[in-house]
Amino acid sequence: MRDLTRNHSALALNTATLGHNLDGHGAGWPIERVLDACAERGIPGIVFWRREIGDRAVEIGERVRAAGLSVVGLCRAPYLTGPLALPGRAAIMDDFRAAIDMAAGLGAPVLTIVCG
Repeated sequence: MRDLTRNHSALALNTATLGHNLDGHGAGWPIERVLDACAERGIPGIVFWRREIGDRAVEIGERVRAAGLSVVGLCRAPYLTGPLALPGRAAIMDDFRAAIDMAAGLGAPVLTIVCG
């Protein structure tokens, strides 16, 4: 098993661990501060939640890379089933496309899908 206490090259921060996926919770840090904190601590990867990105995907992706970090994923595509799913297939597919576009704009190689 690798010792990650000295080699952080395989680590990535999921911003949900900061509470950023919940309204009114979390560290309350702007994305730039999160990037600075990761860079300072040698955490090379970051996984964002869509709610943090808005219409700034390309800009944020560029900032991540300028800080020497990588976007390794984006959470999440819309629910496909269940009580939290959007009403109707068309709405779900539209939101799915928006999630794919956001991941592409960020340069994220992975889009997390939670079926429901």
